[in-house]
Amino acid sequence: MGTSGSRADIGHPELLGRIRRLHIEIPPDLEVIRHETDRTDQDGRNIDVWVQDPAHDTTTRLTFDPALDTTPAWSPDGKQLVFSSNRSLNFRLYLKNADGSGSEQEIAEAGADAFNSLDWSPDGKYILTRRHNELWYITMPECTQKPLIQGWVVKAAQFSPDGRWVAYASNESGSMEVYVAPFPAANGKWQVSTGGGQEPRWRKDGKELFYLSADSKMMAATVSAGASFASGSPVFLFQTHRRIPISSQDTFSYDVSADGQKFLIATQVDESAAAPLSVLLNWTSAIGK
Repeated sequence: MGTSGSRADIGHPELLGRIRRLHIEIPPDLEVIRHETDRTDQDGRNIDVWVQDPAHDTTTRLTFDPALDTTPAWSPDGKQLVFSSNRSLNFRLYLKNADGSGSEQEIAEAGADAFNSLDWSPDGKYILTRRHNELWYITMPECTQKPLIQGWVVKAAQFSPDGRWVAYASNESGSMEVYVAPFPAANGKWQVSTGGGQEPRWRKDGKELFYLSADSKMMAATVSAGASFASGSPVFLFQTHRRIPISSQDTFSYDVSADGQKFLIATQVDESAAAPLSVLLNWTSAIGK
């Protein structure tokens, strides 16, 4: 979808209809859109990590464990994915090669806390996570966990392209709003959204920040994130019809291309266009005629 709201479908409706946990992300090194998502398998009993390449109309399954594998995020070079899984009863984070080779490597656990991977820093040294509704980060390769934003419910978060800032959504004002804080100190914050905001995404040059309003409008704000941070008034781009999150595992329902001109959105399928269901009554009387 472009900034004007013009729409082009990527992925088959039947595939999109099986996406129950929402997490969509475009790899950082590609100009051609290739994205990963977590979605329900065909039998409806399991959720795994998949990579879809629309240019070649291919979809590749990356995880096969009979557990919930969810919230994947690309490494900055696009060669690995980090994801969350409850294959050991509690949620833990694992690394997986993006081409499917090799075995998964466990890198972190959080006991009984809910635990999700959110984003990987541009220099590859940190992974943002959500741990029991708080924002934490993991140092790589030491795999040490450290708190970043505590005391509020934090949902989606993303590193700025230079890795010096983090945009996140939290309810510290009483409703979900988008904020930006310096990283790793987090010794201040700036509110970007007004009237509600969630799922912040940076343009690759770091000069614009996108987010979804409370009524699912795509919004954009120009930003300056050098030695200090400043943002302009948010502007409306277009109305989305995204799949509404249904779980705490639903983090990002969209991503944006490097130039900020194309959006990949998990969109609600228009069920009114589906073929009507026919019910045949007293069908036994038609046997033998």
